[in-house]
Amino acid sequence: MNIFNSECRSLMNILVHSSKRAYYLNSINLYSSEMIMNDKKYFSEGEALRLITDCGNELQKLESNIKSGKYGGKSLIEYSIFDGLNENPGCVRPKGFEKQCELRQFNEFYTKELSESPVDYMIVEYLNKFNEFINNEVENHNYNQNKSSDILQMLTDISTNPYIKLFHDLSEDIIGHIEQINELGTTYLIKYAHFYSNISLIYHFICSVFIVVTFYIFVTRNFKKQLRVMDQLTNIIFIIPPNLYNLSPKIKNFIFNGKLN
Repeated sequence: MNIFNSECRSLMNILVHSSKRAYYLNSINLYSSEMIMNDKKYFSEGEALRLITDCGNELQKLESNIKSGKYGGKSLIEYSIFDGLNENPGCVRPKGFEKQCELRQFNEFYTKELSESPVDYMIVEYLNKFNEFINNEVENHNYNQNKSSDILQMLTDISTNPYIKLFHDLSEDIIGHIEQINELGTTYLIKYAHFYSNISLIYHFICSVFIVVTFYIFVTRNFKKQLRVMDQLTNIIFIIPPNLYNLSPKIKNFIFNGKLN
């Protein structure tokens, strides 16, 4: 059971925290677009920058903790079930979304080599570009969202911004890895849950048999032996005539009280 605690529970813990990376990636994608939109209807002045900075810091902290093994005693790369994702994974997408790989559009920032790298490397590059993005002064726009021309210009500025485009493209690759990690990890946990469940049943069966055998050897046999002795004494008592043991107070006391005195 110690193996179950150290292996399976640790893996469950690290999978939960690994999945949180998708939340921070999507949040950064949202706030990076908001920094271009500068929509004061929903965000106060400088709020988008503060929120995106917080998300980036949390993602960096989370990634460091995952690599150091804080959540499970070891990092994801130390689990053999993820070897295929840690070496040359190629384009990774969950089942049903494989065609997204064909829709990728590469550029100077977002290259094929980067897109098909292990997830740890992609997150490092993502965070590097994130730091560049928030440290560079973002051009302040004042779009009139009641004018179609301004809305079109706003969408164009967002979609053509190299950093924002990289965030969206690279986050899809990273989230594809995260979902694949969850799938492999879940399959592994189900397999070992059944295995350790069977081990537990066998262990309890052996213990039950041991208890029964021990009870028979050390309790039942002695109990039967004492019953035989009592049966023989009872037979002897009924063989002795009453007038005979009445003549001897010691024998009478022994028969009735089990004592010679």
